[in-house]
Amino acid sequence: MISPSELLSNGLQYHRAGQLAAAEQCYRRALQFDSKNADALQLLGVLAVEAGRFQEAIAWIGDAIRIEPNRATLYVSLAEAHQRTGDEARTIAASRRALQIDPHLPQAHASLAAAYYRQGNLQASVAGYRQLVRLLPQDLGARIALGRVLKSFGQAAEAEACFRRAVLLAPDDHEPLALLGLALLDQRKPEAACAAFDAALAIAPRDASTRSNRGNALKLMGRIDVAEADFRAAIALDPGMAAAHNNLGSLLLDQNRFPEALESLQVAISLQPDSCAVLCNLARTLNELGHLDEALSAARRAIELQPEFSYAYGDLGTSLKNLGRIDEAVAAFRAAVQLAPQESVHHSALAYALNCHPGYSASAIFAEHRAWGRLLADRLTERALPHANDRVSERRLRVGYVS
Repeated sequence: MISPSELLSNGLQYHRAGQLAAAEQCYRRALQFDSKNADALQLLGVLAVEAGRFQEAIAWIGDAIRIEPNRATLYVSLAEAHQRTGDEARTIAASRRALQIDPHLPQAHASLAAAYYRQGNLQASVAGYRQLVRLLPQDLGARIALGRVLKSFGQAAEAEACFRRAVLLAPDDHEPLALLGLALLDQRKPEAACAAFDAALAIAPRDASTRSNRGNALKLMGRIDVAEADFRAAIALDPGMAAAHNNLGSLLLDQNRFPEALESLQVAISLQPDSCAVLCNLARTLNELGHLDEALSAARRAIELQPEFSYAYGDLGTSLKNLGRIDEAVAAFRAAVQLAPQESVHHSALAYALNCHPGYSASAIFAEHRAWGRLLADRLTERALPHANDRVSERRLRVGYVS
């Protein structure tokens, strides 16, 4: 007669081969021999997760935990089941319990860090992935996960170091190189980013995302024609890639090719209707084409999606100003300035809009311009090189007007 351990062994073989029905039959037969077999209960739970039967999985694994409450891997399986139901609080609780039992269990650190990331707790997620990397210093996935979270947290330099280590771990894998390029792009290092993207494309020439990202690097380098070719190549490789359509639309917008930009951005928004970046580009393009009500709607939708994004308020202000609603425009520009006081474009838009407002005196408008100068221009003036012009008083003066 076949033993429970043999049934579990056979079930695992079926499980690994993707034959879930046969695996489940073996696990259930093992339970008939011993209803308190925690291994069989856990495996039934894992199988139920893979089959999309999440509540059933939670019940199986819960039974296993009642039998062996101090087995850390059971809580990792439970965390996976809760995560698949979208219950991040229970995912975190189960992962923490696993780590109380075994603080060095990599799967528990990975589960906890990923749950924190999905919750938006980036600092806790970084801490979790750092611990995972300490436990598995040669693990490519751990290194990439840490780099991704650091990048999301705005720590592009640390993310770069992480991805460089990942490249060393897997020099023939295009993904670490592509991620390295993104981290460099975040640091406004387009030449270095382009080199990383080139290396990634040498390995995976049909990777549409990397092709589009290289286009962004080339755009920053001023190589507009080549950037446009990259965006169009990315779209040809993956017509459903909203980011490539948006990147192309943004480039065309910068070149004042407004009808073409609108066409690209309309495709992008149809593919990704809740993208704040696409909506902002769309609002700018619609403003340029004189479709002011549509531009206003796009800007308002962008703010609904991302209330802390200063450029959405800037686009809203531009739409309102163009519609002659100056009070509302000034309020929108002030909101943009408050959200991003170091962005000169918002101050400039505000100062310009005040000229259209009958309630502001010349001295008040001048005061706003002086405030812009103190915040943004003075620190640059301090670093200006001395003029080397001819100071002979009798020479003809050449005067330039700057707006």
